[in-house]
Amino acid sequence: MASEDPLQEELTCPICLELFAEPRVLPCQHSFCTGCLQRIAAPKENKPVRRGRSRKNQNKTEEKALEFECPTCKETVSLKERVIQSLPRNFHLQNITDSFQKSRNSEGKRKRDSESGSEKKKARPLMCSVHQDQPLDVYCVSCRRPVCAACVRDGDHKDHTTGDIQAAYDTVRHTVRESLALLEGRSKNMTWSLEKLKRSEEKIKHSAKSLEQSIKDQCSNLKKVVDRQEQALIAQTKAAKTRYLQRQKEMLSVYKNKHEALTKELELAKHHLENKQPVNFLMDVQALQQKLADLQKSQETCDVLFPHTSLSKCVDFRPTLQTLQGMELSHDSSSAELTIRASICLVDFRTGPAGKRRYSSAVVWQELEWRLLIENKLSTVNGGQKRFLSVFLQCLGRTDSQGAWSLTVATQLRILPQEARGQMFQKWLRHRYDSQHANKGWSEFIALEELEKPGCGLVNDGRVILEAFVKL
Repeated sequence: MASEDPLQEELTCPICLELFAEPRVLPCQHSFCTGCLQRIAAPKENKPVRRGRSRKNQNKTEEKALEFECPTCKETVSLKERVIQSLPRNFHLQNITDSFQKSRNSEGKRKRDSESGSEKKKARPLMCSVHQDQPLDVYCVSCRRPVCAACVRDGDHKDHTTGDIQAAYDTVRHTVRESLALLEGRSKNMTWSLEKLKRSEEKIKHSAKSLEQSIKDQCSNLKKVVDRQEQALIAQTKAAKTRYLQRQKEMLSVYKNKHEALTKELELAKHHLENKQPVNFLMDVQALQQKLADLQKSQETCDVLFPHTSLSKCVDFRPTLQTLQGMELSHDSSSAELTIRASICLVDFRTGPAGKRRYSSAVVWQELEWRLLIENKLSTVNGGQKRFLSVFLQCLGRTDSQGAWSLTVATQLRILPQEARGQMFQKWLRHRYDSQHANKGWSEFIALEELEKPGCGLVNDGRVILEAFVKL
């Protein structure tokens, strides 16, 4: 035990380096704790007695004196009684040690009492700036600030509502604490949001890379017309990647700045909250509360809207490839059948305005140009508003735009299942198309809520595949 007190060093056992406990004196006049001497003087285990050894020699070994060296001067100490308790107790050293211990305890208590008294002396009341001999010991509720009794009795705060300053301190401090707790929660949410934004950047890059590779693999087996479409799709993907990453960068910068500003204000507010002087705290709390209220209002609309990290929702190459394959087959004028397919995102129809339209790619069949028309329709059902998908087979007329034309066909409009348990949804119609009647189908083909029922199996990743099977 290292100590700057010389007396404490003299009262310290050289073995355990603690204050003496039951010290005993060796013949060399060095003192040690009883317990310490017992540990260093413990005899080693006796070796087993060999056969044939005489009982007399064995008794001599057992009666041998206990011997050990003094830890300080290395002088050999021999105890015939073989017990440490046979050494004399150093009562004088024990009494000095006990007195020193009591003195040190008393000194520590006086030091703590002195520090407590100094803190109390520092807590001097603030005086009124108008009545300088009066302390600020009353809280004016009307003005929301501490005042003195003279201000309430004869001054500017006469007839105002007043209250106990300690009660006001507790109430306002509780309000500020609640505001801080709310903002701290928002700060944690923003920290989590910033981390998620950073992680999503790599996902966007990985998704773009995977999508480009998938497009290349799917388009590699098509003809030159498909090669041109491939390049166009890759260009769209790269443009979407650029837009997404730019949006990501902008959002990351905005929320990083907001988070840094919020963190700075929180630190200032916490520092003010540590003020244990009611008057000082209440003098400045109005500005603090106003700043916290402004921060809460500014943070109410700063929830992070995470961008989609999958680019397949904005660049879907599968319907295009299917349409191109269908166009290659549909150029045969002798074919009696036609299949048109379109893939749409339900998010646009669920939240978009009524009347929003989507079209499939046009297909030439029987010297006429055909395509699917899908529309978002809002209808009134049982007194409430309900969204439907409207699906029509649309004939755009002759490709050469010459002469009158007409064609009667049977059409099956259907939604293809995308899960093993799903069942195809379909409706049939037969109609004669001409220049006056070019759109035929259903304005209420299927309700969105029916399409999105769990277990329906018609929706995958928010998309549905519609198909028109046409035959003469």
